[in-house]
Amino acid sequence: MMSRGADMGQGRTGDSSWSWETGWNGLVPGRSVLKDVLDRLGDPEGESEMANGRCFDFFNGTCRITFLNGNPVVSKIWVSIRLSRFDLIPFNIDQAVERFGELKATRVDREHGVIFEKPGLRIASDPQTEPEAVNWIELFCPDPG
Repeated sequence: MMSRGADMGQGRTGDSSWSWETGWNGLVPGRSVLKDVLDRLGDPEGESEMANGRCFDFFNGTCRITFLNGNPVVSKIWVSIRLSRFDLIPFNIDQAVERFGELKATRVDREHGVIFEKPGLRIASDPQTEPEAVNWIELFCPDPG
């Protein structure tokens, strides 16, 4: 089955006024700091070093918060579909459009499916499901300019 958003550059529109500054679950990449993360999500269940920073895992690895180069400000938030049952992320791409507004299909990735984006947000969806299920979302502070 061909993804409804698989034509690269094709947009999916919604009425949401969401922007990267809205963040996720009270956390905003580029603004929230480690203390905010711990206050909001509790103690991490795992921690790993990366070549350019450190990441913390929450909710059995279904949420990962990344900090770069010793900077205390959140760089990226990655959230798995497994948190959709708690309404922490949308279950399918239609719900994602309702929540986040217009999304643009930017590429098809063999491992992750169709990638939809807007500034500060990346969503991977499974084009083999109906409706098209979200695999994960990733929030980040977009480059200025």
